[in-house]
Amino acid sequence: MSMEPDSEPGSPELAARELDRLKELLIGPEKAEISELRQVVEGQEIEPRAVGAVLPDAILLRQGEDDRLADALAPTIEAAIQTSVQRDPSTLANAIFPLMGPAIRKSISQSLAAMVEGLNRTVEYSFTPRGLSWRLEALRTGRSFGEIVLLKSLVFRVEEVFLIHREGAILLEHVVAPTVVSRDPEMIASMLGVLHDYIHESFTVGEEQALEHVEFGDLVLEVVRGPKAILVATVRGTAPRSLRERMLETLEEIHAEKSRDLANFEGDTMPFVTTRPLLFDCLEEERRETKPNPMGKLILASACVVAMVLLVIYAFNVVNRRDRWRKAIAALESEPGLVLTTAREEDGGYVFAGLRDPLARDPLDLLQAEAGIDPANVSGEWEPYHALTPEMVLSRIQGLVPAPSTAEVSWADGRLTLSGRARHAWIVALRTVALAVSGELELDESALVDIDLEQAQAAAARLETQALRFPPGEGRLAADDPRLRPLLDAFRDLERAARQAEARVRVDLVAVQTEDGTASVPGLFLPRAEFLRSLLDQVSSGWARLVVSEESRVGDEVALRVRLDPAE
Repeated sequence: MSMEPDSEPGSPELAARELDRLKELLIGPEKAEISELRQVVEGQEIEPRAVGAVLPDAILLRQGEDDRLADALAPTIEAAIQTSVQRDPSTLANAIFPLMGPAIRKSISQSLAAMVEGLNRTVEYSFTPRGLSWRLEALRTGRSFGEIVLLKSLVFRVEEVFLIHREGAILLEHVVAPTVVSRDPEMIASMLGVLHDYIHESFTVGEEQALEHVEFGDLVLEVVRGPKAILVATVRGTAPRSLRERMLETLEEIHAEKSRDLANFEGDTMPFVTTRPLLFDCLEEERRETKPNPMGKLILASACVVAMVLLVIYAFNVVNRRDRWRKAIAALESEPGLVLTTAREEDGGYVFAGLRDPLARDPLDLLQAEAGIDPANVSGEWEPYHALTPEMVLSRIQGLVPAPSTAEVSWADGRLTLSGRARHAWIVALRTVALAVSGELELDESALVDIDLEQAQAAAARLETQALRFPPGEGRLAADDPRLRPLLDAFRDLERAARQAEARVRVDLVAVQTEDGTASVPGLFLPRAEFLRSLLDQVSSGWARLVVSEESRVGDEVALRVRLDPAE
């Protein structure tokens, strides 16, 4: 080490320079390196990869110290979940599906099992003497039959279990039996805390003494206390001593597993969700064993048989009544001359009303014959009217003008058809009645034979065949001449038949030659024709018209030609 030439030994300047030189020799290299590192750090950003390498360890270390990290991350995580659900709900649904499926199935199976169990108990006691007495009690007290069955057959049942923090009486967790409806577990927890404080303030009770048993109605509260938590069970019935021992063991196990959470409890109940299986184990139940009752089973079997018989009878009556009703409606609607306007069942009977043609069948007789309905169970009014249906028109015509045994009246193709043989008077009467009944009716008489007209035609043919020969050169015959009788009888028959057939008759007397061909005597036709007409006029009733024909002058013999015109 050399000294500056202008420095004096022992001067302050020299000492300071020597000290600086010494520092540079000792820490100079390190100082230069620190300066270079500072420039590097200040000039560059933190790399994400470097932060990611240490972040998990940092989170684990911080999480073990307190809950500030959870409080800081909670809003960010909640917002991230909400955004994810809004963007794609299926992602979260797929993630929780393995948990939700078994949970839902377990809940449904428990509910169904409880329902079936309650139903089995109700059915078991439904038709027994004891069950009937319980039904009377249910009616008297206003409770349901299922509730009475539960009270009578139950030894005890733990309906709810509460885990409560001792400081502030805050509800940590709560479980309830499947068939029980929980009211307000937080209120029960608060009530126990208030009741405990009231007892300690109002009575001389040591701090080590606590509330253990509360009864109200048919419910009992069993309370077990621990250093940090209280376990409360609501019991219906008389609970055995083993229940308190079970509750004490459960509370000890909860203190062992959740000692840290109980000691550091500040209002967050989420850590105590895992205690639910332990609380569920306390939901015990015991029922009385019912001995088989042969008489009860016999009564139940008899009641079932009677019920089945009554059910079958009832079903048969319902079906039979429906069938009778259907047949009655069909019979009344299809019967000619009946118009059904009202049909209903009333007071165990039937009401039918409408229009009825006088010739139609009696509705009461029809209902009894076709549907088996007693007329005493039928009421209603039928107003009279005249039906114009073909069946009723034909029935009315046949009633007014009965057809003879030789004739037939039928309805075919919209026409009234007459067939067979009948007298002219019946035919005329039927025409008149048919016109009066229907107003416009087409009659078909092509297959009908008028007997009177047929007889008139036969008489006319017979009269034309009668031959009357005059003596040669004579214009008259003797009045008692036997040849005149057949001719006069045939003329009478013609007039009688024509009158009955209402047919117009004209008889022409015409001249013809003699059959032997002899020469005619001129001038004999007129005297002979007048003679014959005078004879016919004597026996005539005035129905036939006699005419001497002057058109033919060939021959001096007289022949009769009949013209028959049927009535229209």
